[in-house]
Amino acid sequence: MYYPLNENISSKLEDMALNLCYSSTRCTEWALLYSGIGIYNHVSSKEMKRMFSHFKVKSDDKFLDLLHFIKCIYKKGRPDFLKPLKSSKRDRKYIWKSDSFNKEIPVLSQSFGILSLCTCSRLIKHHEKRLSLSMLKAADLLFDFTVKNMKSGEGHFVSFENKANSAKENMLLKRCEKHPNTVSQVFLHEAFLTLYFETYNAKYKNYFRENSQYLDEAKKIFKYLFDNHLNLITLNSRDLSNVISSLYRCCALDKDDSIDSYRHLIAILAAELDSRVRKSGEVERNENNDDISSTITHFRSLGALIESNIETGIDKFKDSAEKIFSHINELYDIMSGMFISKDEYKINYTLRDISDIIRSLFIYYTSTEDDRALEMLKGFYKTAIEESSIIASTPERKPEFLSHELKIPDCIPLYEQNKKAPVFLKGFKINTKKSPYPITSKSFNSYYGLYSSYIFSFYFTPIIEHKKRLRGEVSSRDTDFLEDIFYNVVNQNKYPSEIKDEEINENIGLNILD
Repeated sequence: MYYPLNENISSKLEDMALNLCYSSTRCTEWALLYSGIGIYNHVSSKEMKRMFSHFKVKSDDKFLDLLHFIKCIYKKGRPDFLKPLKSSKRDRKYIWKSDSFNKEIPVLSQSFGILSLCTCSRLIKHHEKRLSLSMLKAADLLFDFTVKNMKSGEGHFVSFENKANSAKENMLLKRCEKHPNTVSQVFLHEAFLTLYFETYNAKYKNYFRENSQYLDEAKKIFKYLFDNHLNLITLNSRDLSNVISSLYRCCALDKDDSIDSYRHLIAILAAELDSRVRKSGEVERNENNDDISSTITHFRSLGALIESNIETGIDKFKDSAEKIFSHINELYDIMSGMFISKDEYKINYTLRDISDIIRSLFIYYTSTEDDRALEMLKGFYKTAIEESSIIASTPERKPEFLSHELKIPDCIPLYEQNKKAPVFLKGFKINTKKSPYPITSKSFNSYYGLYSSYIFSFYFTPIIEHKKRLRGEVSSRDTDFLEDIFYNVVNQNKYPSEIKDEEINENIGLNILD
C-alpha cells in the first residue's frame, strides 16, 4: 500500500484508529468465535491445544470453553445472549439466541468473515496470541465450507440457505441465487488471497499444511475475472468502485507477477469510472444511464479513484476524485456531522455505508492532507460511531489494546448491562423533523458487520504501526508484519510501475488524458 503517512497525519488519527480497530477486533471475535450464528463446526480442545503448542502459546481452559466455531455465517440475527451471564456454566457462555437468525449463507458474509478474521488476527498476533491463532483457525473453517458447499455447477460461488429446522438436524442446503454475483466473486478472491498470505510464513505453513489451496482457488477466480474484464466495465458505479478498491487491497498483499495484472485491471476500470464523473463532481450511475448516483456511491467512487491514482500514478484519477470531493463538501452539514442533500430530512445509513464514508474520507485526507476532509472525517466519526449506538456494547470501559489504554464512550453500554454482544449493528436512521437522535437497528447483519470490521482494521492499522515506528516501539518480531503490507507507506508518489496511457486505450478505447 502506498498512501502517504507522516507524523502529522498519524498523530491526528491515532485515537480514532485505535478505537476503530479495537471495536472491529471485538466484533469479529464475538460474532465468529462465540455467537453460534452459523452451522456449528466441532473442534476439540485437544486439537486447539495442539495448535497452541505448535506456536508455543500457552493454552487456557477458560478461553477454550468459550469457543463455538462455525463453518459458515448466517445472514443476520440479534446479538442477544442465550444464557444468563452469571451462570455457573462456562461452556459457550456467549452464544446467541437462535430464534432471530436468518439462515441464509451469503457469499459476501463468508468473504468478509475470512477477511476480518485475517486482518484482526494479524493486528493482535503479538498481544492476544491465543485469540489470533483461533481467528486463523476459524477462517480456515469458513474457507473449507465455502469451497466444498457453495460452488455452482459452473464453478462460481453462490449463496445458500440452511433449511434444517434445528441445529440438531443435519444441514440441508438450498441454493438461493440463480446466478453468481460478480462483485461477490471479486471479494471472495480477495478473501482467499488474504488467507493464503496470512498463513504463508514457515510457522503457519507447517500447521496449515494445505494453504496452497487458498492461492489455487484465488487464482481460479481471478482468471475468470481478468478474462471477462469487459463485463466488469458495464457494472454500475457503486459496484465498479468496489471492484477497484478490492484490487487495490490485493496489491498490498501480492508482490509477485500478479500485481501487474491487478494494476492493469485497476487502470482499465478506473478509466471507465473516471469517464462517468461530471465537471460538477457528480457521478453517473453507469455507462448507459446518466442518472446521478446516490451520495454513498460518490464516496465509494472518491475512494476508488484515489486508490487508482496511488497504484497507477495516473494523475487524472486524482483530479476526478477532487471534483467528487468538492461536490461532497457541499453536502456536509457541520452541525450534525452528516452529509445531507437539499430538502432531505430522512437519513438512513447502513453500517456498510458508514465504513465506506470513513474509509474514503480517510484515504482522501492521507493522500491530499486537505483539512476539510479531516474535519468531515472527525465529525462524521463522532456522529456515526461514537454517538449513534451502532456498537451494541463493550466488554470494558477502559480496555487495554495493543499496549494502549482506551476510553470507550459512556453512551456505549457494558455487555453485562444490556446482555448484548459487543458487535456492530446493522445501521441507523434519523428523521430530523421528528427527532435529531438516531434510531439504531437491533440486529447484527453479518455482511455489514464483518465488512466494516475488515475495512476499519485494514485501513487504520498503518496509522497504529506508523506511530509505533515514530516512538521507536517496533521490535524485530514486528518486522514481517510491517514489511509484508505497509513497507514504504511514507513514500508518496513512489510507484512500483506506472501504467502507460496507450495500454489502457488499447483495452477500452478511452483517452484518459481527455
